[in-house]
Amino acid sequence: MNKKVNIEKRLTNSFFKVSIITAVVALVAVISLVVISNRYSYALTNFGFAQGDIGKTMFVFADIRSSLRAAIGYDDVDAIEAVVKQHEQNKVLFEQYFKDIEKTIVSEDGRKTYDEIAAELPEYWRLDEEIMAIGATTDREKCKEAQDLALGELAGIYNSIYDKLDSLLEVKVAEGNSLSTMLIIIGWIVAAIIVAGIVAAMLISARLGKKIAQGISSPLRKLGERLKTFSGGDL
Repeated sequence: MNKKVNIEKRLTNSFFKVSIITAVVALVAVISLVVISNRYSYALTNFGFAQGDIGKTMFVFADIRSSLRAAIGYDDVDAIEAVVKQHEQNKVLFEQYFKDIEKTIVSEDGRKTYDEIAAELPEYWRLDEEIMAIGATTDREKCKEAQDLALGELAGIYNSIYDKLDSLLEVKVAEGNSLSTMLIIIGWIVAAIIVAGIVAAMLISARLGKKIAQGISSPLRKLGERLKTFSGGDL
């Protein structure tokens, strides 16, 4: 009876130990999966999509300057009206894209660059409107005045803002690459933990199974030997 209880206890403890190891490995895998999934979503939103938003902002900003140049360079009234309308539409798009960028600013460098751009924009829009008001006409003298203003004061602010948008894009690329590397490392660490847990569970199971098997087979072997002597007349 004592041996039976001992075997039952050993079997129960063995299964419990293996189950604990398996549960821990599974828990680590689930937690890691959730963490990696969340960080991937975070990276996709704040770095992947953000790069697209910055790219669209840079493209529209360049298009705003192009439409301004066209407005103060054309000598056809209908053409001027068309590019002025395009200019206003692009300006609305720029404001929308620029706000979208702010939602994905997650670093001090990114925030500093974004704030610098925001600080320069009011002056840019002021000059932009002034130049458009002067040069969106067929009057060549006013067009020349507007063009000189665009090539002088406006060009410097435009280049500064565009360069800062490019710097912000580079920040996003660098941050995204850094997070991507971190996720890869975490993935390998988690994989190593899971493999180590599986190997440990297998080794412990084999070791405990061997001990329990020996505990069962040894008495049975002795019983078999005794039955042989008993059948041979040894009472």
